[in-house]
Amino acid sequence: MLEESNLQPKDLAHICESESTVLDILNGKRQLSDNQIKELAAFFKISPSYFVGDIF
Repeated sequence: MLEESNLQPKDLAHICESESTVLDILNGKRQLSDNQIKELAAFFKISPSYFVGDIF
């Protein structure tokens, strides 16, 4: 989803606290919190269910 939107992990740092947290989520080392799911869904204008069970 990041590539499709021409975004870098740093562009989501405001939602996920830091670029390193975004990278941890992308690499499967962390899971998204409920709040992060809601914020990412609003940011990308998609359903929060897109993020449940998957990483972006």
